[in-house]
Amino acid sequence: MLLLTVDYFRDVMSQLDNNHLRHIALEVLLSDVKSISYDGRKIRKFAQAVSPTLFSDIIKHLEKRIITRFSLYTLLTLCNKSRDSTRSLKSFLDEHNMYAINDENELEKICLKLLEENPKQIDRYKTNPKKALEQLHSSMCKKYHGRIHDDLVNDLFKRLLDKKTK
Repeated sequence: MLLLTVDYFRDVMSQLDNNHLRHIALEVLLSDVKSISYDGRKIRKFAQAVSPTLFSDIIKHLEKRIITRFSLYTLLTLCNKSRDSTRSLKSFLDEHNMYAINDENELEKICLKLLEENPKQIDRYKTNPKKALEQLHSSMCKKYHGRIHDDLVNDLFKRLLDKKTK
């Protein structure tokens, strides 16, 4: 089993062209994959279900912000459960609508709609900005599960709320 793990690791790392991507892959292997494979006890099944090419594609998509860090675990779990190592990443992303929302105009519309639905958070922002942002972020996560980048949404909410509370 150790040999399989070393070979898998080597194959993944050889497909990633810079140290930043390799660092992300290592972090994911040590946390998410370890968890998915029951603390590594079922790593062989994971390695058979999620090819090194698929895994490295997932890491590249994460780095390009095509998927979010939150959706990564779900995506790896789905890939692992499917046990079909021939499926493409695109097929998983399309089937489960897991593409991150990166378009700033679309995000702004979503944020404005959430502010409209939660007027109390606008008032709360004046006295407790941190709590208001947490509540709005929570609402966003419930509606768009795993499809938003926290940093983009938090910055956008701050900017919109600063305008509304001036």
